[in-house]
Amino acid sequence: MLQPKRKVMGATLLIMGAMIGTGMLGMPAAQGNSGLIPGFAMLLFCWLYTLCCSRLLLEACTWFPKGSSFMSIATELLGKKVAVLFWCVYAILFYCGITSHIAAAGDAIGGLFQNYLSNLLSSVFFTLFLGLFAYNSMRATDNLNRLFIFGLSLISFLFILVSYPYVKVAHLIGTQWTQIFPAIHIFLFAFIFQFIIPSLYSYLECDARALKKAIWIGSTCTLLLYAVWLSLILGVVPGKELARDFLTGKTTLDSLEAYINNPFLSGLVHEFVILALSTSFLALSITFFDFWADTLKWTRRGYHGIVLIFLVLVIPLILAMNFPQLFVRIVDLGGFIGATIAFGIFPVLFVWIGRYYKYRQATPALLPGGKFALILIILASIGALILSPT
Repeated sequence: MLQPKRKVMGATLLIMGAMIGTGMLGMPAAQGNSGLIPGFAMLLFCWLYTLCCSRLLLEACTWFPKGSSFMSIATELLGKKVAVLFWCVYAILFYCGITSHIAAAGDAIGGLFQNYLSNLLSSVFFTLFLGLFAYNSMRATDNLNRLFIFGLSLISFLFILVSYPYVKVAHLIGTQWTQIFPAIHIFLFAFIFQFIIPSLYSYLECDARALKKAIWIGSTCTLLLYAVWLSLILGVVPGKELARDFLTGKTTLDSLEAYINNPFLSGLVHEFVILALSTSFLALSITFFDFWADTLKWTRRGYHGIVLIFLVLVIPLILAMNFPQLFVRIVDLGGFIGATIAFGIFPVLFVWIGRYYKYRQATPALLPGGKFALILIILASIGALILSPT
């Protein structure tokens, strides 16, 4: 079924929105000591890894009817007992992710409007405004996300214009390959978007070809954006200073602001962070609504809809108000571990069991290479977990 270009474009932008978030802000500082070339190599690895995993998850989605989410897939392919384990990992991941987004957005909005809006009110406004768009429909979320992506593009362009004169080629020379591996958890976390695939598959009326195109374009455009971002930051701030600031708890943007000391840049920083958090929050929220609806076999109407709003939005808002730093720390490393298992290892299990035990086969397979390719992804996932800092 041929999908309208508008829908495919919307799916592409939602994938980009899911990826562009807090992970992007941490990459330059996390790999500051390694140099630009190792950073590019890590970008390519993470892009290829998530692209392969997303193809596997999409293939699993093709075996199920429209509206199916992770629980339907896991229960059918892995059995109820393993599906419960998957549900726990997935639910914890999303509660931590949404909670940390609410806390970070409250700080960013409060910082931008210091004299007018407290962090608490900022968090409430952010959650309810964006969350109700996500609750309403994928189309409403798509429209709002387009606006945010346009804003991000404009701010990124201005950001490059302001920062480019400060770039020094000397900062980009030199490589230390062994220093890149401790940054793998931040790089890989910045590329994760697989959680939105079941929702997008339903949005595109189960058109796997259209979603495959959206995944390719969205992830590749984000890869190019990340490459420009790394080049710019590492060209402005020396890698050793970025790495030192990272160890003391400062972000990439903190280092950049201190190095350039430009008030206009400071305003762009706050606006960029707010929009980046907004796009990824929309993707997280709409997927978590679908996840809960699929788990409970409910629709988003009446009493069921009110309960879903409480489960997806109100609980994370309460947690963000009371334990914001706890969830940020959990997401920093524990979130990476959970995401690697949920969106790296589990998709391999889905497809392995579906292809070779349940005999469900996409024609052709959305990820070629057979069992050899699946084993390589499992090994890459285990390697990433081993190399990540403890």
